[in-house]
Formats: sequence, structure tokens, C-alpha cells
Amino acid sequence: MKKTTSLLTLSVACAAFLSACGPEGELPQGAASESAEGGADNPVVPEGAQLGTGQFELSVTNSTSTLSAHGGWGGSWGSIGCMSGYVAVGITGRSGWHVDQLSLICAYMNTDGSLGYQYTTSSFGGSGGSAFWSQCPSGQAVVGFHGGAGQYVDRVGVHCASINSWRTSTAVQYSTVAAGGSGGGSFSEITPLSYVVTSLNLRGGLFLDQFQGVASLIAQ
Repeated sequence: MKKTTSLLTLSVACAAFLSACGPEGELPQGAASESAEGGADNPVVPEGAQLGTGQFELSVTNSTSTLSAHGGWGGSWGSIGCMSGYVAVGITGRSGWHVDQLSLICAYMNTDGSLGYQYTTSSFGGSGGSAFWSQCPSGQAVVGFHGGAGQYVDRVGVHCASINSWRTSTAVQYSTVAAGGSGGGSFSEITPLSYVVTSLNLRGGLFLDQFQGVASLIAQ
């Protein structure tokens, strides 16, 4: 008789356990799984995140690198720049035999290095020549300049790369056609690794006498 009671008790306990697990051993709704993919011992890490350090985020820092100045020393000094959190993705302005006027095209940098909302800064220089627009491909930012300069800035274009690629390699991915004339001595330069153009130092009057790129460090 005692043997029958023990078997009956064991049977009832097993039935209760299987009922809690659901059909065919499934966990009840809301229960945590400890499977190989995820779970307390093997959590799934979202792409771009770091365990124990929070979300991987990039920002435009206050650390800057100034490129070479190109052109002459006439005209008045000035500067144009992107707002905080934005990077240059192109230039626009006016040109003829020389570069008459310049503005920066700026885009907001998201924390994953992608680019968002764009706007154009105020312009610097004269009103002669014809309008031009020289912008990097979608997803790329300005990482250098090329062109020609003498007494004035004769022509200018930009070198481009995606922000994430520029953090590991200084390989230019695209270069725009230079706007302006054919005079002056040729130049081509790029920013250091992880630095992206955010502002310009300028001199000018009727023409753009001189320009100099300033780049900001992109860091976590």
C-alpha cells in the first residue's frame, strides 16, 4: 500500500511540472530562456554595442587639426564653420577665373557615423562668377581639398570618405571636380586619420584670396 501511494505522488508531481512548461516542453510566456543564443550566460550583443561599456557612440570632438593655407594674403580675414555635431560634406559658392565665394555644406553626424540633416553655412567672398555646387556622395564627408592657388584661390574641390572608413584608413573614396580657373600652383591634401573637415579659415574681398581647412577629431 505504501508503494502505491509513492508512485501516485510522483506521477502527480511530474504532471504539474510538464503543465508549467507548456506543450512539448515550451516555456510559459514571459519566462527567460538560457539557450545558446542569448540568455544570462551568453547574451546577444546588438551590432555596434560593447558589453560592460554601454552603447558604442561617436561624436565630433573639440580636438582640431589645421591644414595648410592656400592662396595670397590680400583681403580681409574671416571664417565659416559647421554647427556643433555637424561635419562638412561639400562646398558651394561662385567661381570664374578664380574662386569668388565659398560656403560649407554641413551634415549632422549620427552616433554610428552615418550622416543626417544638411544645411549650408553663410558665404564668404565676392559676388562675381557663376554658382557651383561640389558635394560628396551620400554618406561621405570632406577629408581634404585639391585645386590650384597663387595670389588668389584659383580652383578648389574636395576629397571625400565615409566617417567610419576614415577612422581606420586614410584612403580617399571620392574626389569632386575642382571649381574655378586653371591658374595657380596645384595642391592636394588630406586630413589626419579620424579627422573630418568642420570649418574654413579664409581671406578675401572680390575674390577668395586664401583658404585653410580645419578638421575635427571623430572619437568615441
